[in-house]
Amino acid sequence: MSLETTLPWLYLKGISSGEMGEALKVLVGPDATGLSAGRVSRLKQVWAEEYRGWCEERLDKRHWVYVWADGVYSGLRAEQTKLCALVVIGVNERGEKHFLAIENGVRESTQSWREVLLKLKSRGLNPPKLAIRDGAMGFPGCAGGSVSGDAPAPLLDAQDHERAELPAKVRSAESEAGTA
Repeated sequence: MSLETTLPWLYLKGISSGEMGEALKVLVGPDATGLSAGRVSRLKQVWAEEYRGWCEERLDKRHWVYVWADGVYSGLRAEQTKLCALVVIGVNERGEKHFLAIENGVRESTQSWREVLLKLKSRGLNPPKLAIRDGAMGFPGCAGGSVSGDAPAPLLDAQDHERAELPAKVRSAESEAGTA
């Protein structure tokens, strides 16, 4: 594991800025020096700026064929509310996967998903031909037409037992869009 990937991992595991140098000495050895609490804090600022820039990138430069949505739970709680990261991955016409959104959410509520989708729309996300959810419980209540004003994309639950349904839904979406 490189230093660039180790530092965020340690931070996410709850190692404080002041403990980072000591934790790296255990992992990397005695050569892990020069990581003061101030330096780690500056790195966290850089990561936050990079994240903010990524969250503002335009999405209308590519055509997104389908999106996959899921909520990832960390086990952390804010008072009595269970927090999760709402994740949207898009696949473009070349078959390339890209993270489109990683946002904080309150459980997987319809309101939290609506906010994520509105941000994606403001960044230029075109209506996908298919939306897939993996347990994103509030996602169907806000996906498709109710947010974008366009016809809703077919929604497939990734946990369906009828997995053979996916190619038919993709073909149906392509024929409706005139791209088949």
